[in-house]
Amino acid sequence: MTTRLSLIRMAATSTKSLFIVVSMSLVTHMCSAEFFCHKGEFVFRAGSQNPACKPCPTGTYMDKDNHQNIGCKPCTAAESFLHEYVIKPCTTSQDTVVGCTLGYYRVDAEYGDFKDGECLSCSTCSGAKPHVARKCDEKTDTVCCPEQGMVLFTDSQGRIGCDKASSVVKRSLGASGKLQ
Repeated sequence: MTTRLSLIRMAATSTKSLFIVVSMSLVTHMCSAEFFCHKGEFVFRAGSQNPACKPCPTGTYMDKDNHQNIGCKPCTAAESFLHEYVIKPCTTSQDTVVGCTLGYYRVDAEYGDFKDGECLSCSTCSGAKPHVARKCDEKTDTVCCPEQGMVLFTDSQGRIGCDKASSVVKRSLGASGKLQ
């Protein structure tokens, strides 16, 4: 506040300088005014004196609320040759929800974003692990076990394995005999 007052005092010596200081102050205020749009909209005429929110055009979406983006994102397309289909079509506020056709499951992408994954063929059980412990679904592959009736467990590293039901119960009960 002191700096601003001293600038005004210095500028008061000349009418021209006073005008420049005041007009710069107004421009700064207009540029720093916060303008936000909602889901399904983008900022139109950003940086102008009268920005506005406009709806996303067909084929695009914006899934963020209270944002300052000057454009919408393109909708994801389901590709049948990649074994994909549309579960839910794109709207102005949400991207297309894509699923995998029967016999395929979606692998999570590098960042865990389900929609960015790819569809892989479900495994079939044969050889040393001929029994289906869990069928393939839209998010997980088939899990095969060497013997019928084995149960699935997840180890400390998050890997899924097969074991006899009695072994899994013993592991869960621990040395005390109580469920842990």
